[in-house]
Amino acid sequence: MKRAERSMASDPYLAMNIIDSIPDSILNSQTITGSHNGNCLTVARFNKSAKDIQDNQWEEAKNWLRLIIVRSNDEQEKKRALDILEKTITLSTLPEPTDSLKEMLIAKLIASDSTIQHHSEEDLLSSRKSILKKPMYWITVIILLIVISLLLFNQHKQNKDKTIKSYRKEITQLTKQAKRINEGTSERLGIGKQIYDSIMNGGQMKNISIEHEQCFIDYYAFSFPQEYAALTSPYASLSLRHTTYLILKRMGFSDSDIKDILFVKAGTLRSYRLRIEKNRKA
Repeated sequence: MKRAERSMASDPYLAMNIIDSIPDSILNSQTITGSHNGNCLTVARFNKSAKDIQDNQWEEAKNWLRLIIVRSNDEQEKKRALDILEKTITLSTLPEPTDSLKEMLIAKLIASDSTIQHHSEEDLLSSRKSILKKPMYWITVIILLIVISLLLFNQHKQNKDKTIKSYRKEITQLTKQAKRINEGTSERLGIGKQIYDSIMNGGQMKNISIEHEQCFIDYYAFSFPQEYAALTSPYASLSLRHTTYLILKRMGFSDSDIKDILFVKAGTLRSYRLRIEKNRKA
């Protein structure tokens, strides 16, 4: 944890990888041993979620965010975790999220105002009192403030227009990108909802396209994230049709109903069940 703290300011991505090596049993605990403060676990869980997203482990990432929401004592961090969880759920429903979108989400996760404190409160207080008593400390601080102020003023004067233009361009690009994502996601979820409602009203999925079947799965995953995670987490991998079968079972349909909905033979359903069971994690 101390190594991660030393890396946060200079290289947050290195800190993220260091925290990833910490056992999950520690990050799942209520408290952390030693002289770390109460924000340590929250920061570590944000970083752990970021690493899981980087590795395309979406369900694990969402679980760490849910843990922050449940256990953190910091209301701001809870709110931040909830906001990022919503974005993570939306992004994880996309068939192939772009690297740029994943990087934006990872950046939000590791950009925390909290820090990992590994010093005890008494040591920190004693150290601060000792430093504050030295006149050279204040002289150095004043000189540094003056130098920093002059540098910042000069930089601001020279680069104001260039910086504003760059920011505006970046905002425009991000706005367009977000709009395309929202439009595409909304359209896919809309198709999935139509199929879901049709099934609930006695409809079938006969001659449905692969893309529309994926829309149905995406809608269920987006609307019922906990149920979807419980369905899929026990298996190493699932095909499109096998996932649809599990969802229909979760919706309360019998094998006889599912046979009619998918317009398949009883032998085909038996094959689905056997193949699904073979993919169950050990």
